[in-house]
Parts: sequence; structure tokens; C-alpha cells
Amino acid sequence: MSWWSARDRIEQGLISGLQREVLRADVAAFALAEFKRQLRARLDDTRSHLATMRNKRETLKTEIANLTRAIAEGRRSAAPLDELGKRERELDSISEKLVAADGRGLDARFREIEESPESL
Repeated sequence: MSWWSARDRIEQGLISGLQREVLRADVAAFALAEFKRQLRARLDDTRSHLATMRNKRETLKTEIANLTRAIAEGRRSAAPLDELGKRERELDSISEKLVAADGRGLDARFREIEESPESL
């Protein structure tokens, strides 16, 4: 028996042993549970971020309405006009991000993934 064939048998034995350990049901269940935990954490973070952006969008709409009303009532100084422009740009930016996120039904897709991670 040559040195190479003995080495090949040892390597094959190691690989087979590793495969048995990695492919055990309890190891696979642990890996899947950890994946689900991390996925849920990321989904929660994403939902929280979307909710924050939606709340900010509503706040900006209210501020824009207030600034518009102040300008319409005759307060035509540069400051309200500048603030109105800033708020409108920020609102546009947030709205674009929300449309991009909601455009594919992101929340619905999150629920699908949570209910059936196999659908990934």
C-alpha cells in the first residue's frame, strides 16, 4: 500500500465523518432555527425602518401644509419658502424610497417568508 492511498483513505474518512456530523438532523435543525431567527430580526428591522419613514412622511406633509398656509396668509419671507422647499425635497426622497420598498408588496413578501421560509 502506497503512502498516497493511505492518505486518500484518511482524507476520505475525515470527509465522511464531517459530512455525517454536518448532515445530522439536529445540526440541520439548529442551522435552520438560527437562520429563521436572523431572518426575523432583519424583517423586524426593515419593518421598523419602513414605519419610521412613513411616520416622517406624514410629519413632513403636516409641516408642508402649515408652511403653505403661513405663506398663503401673507408671511412671504424667505425663511418659510426655504423651509418649504427643504421639506418638499425630503418628502419626495422618502416617498421614492417607500414606493421602491412597497412597489413589490414588500410587507406581503415578508409575511410569506415568515410563514414559509422554504419559499426563499
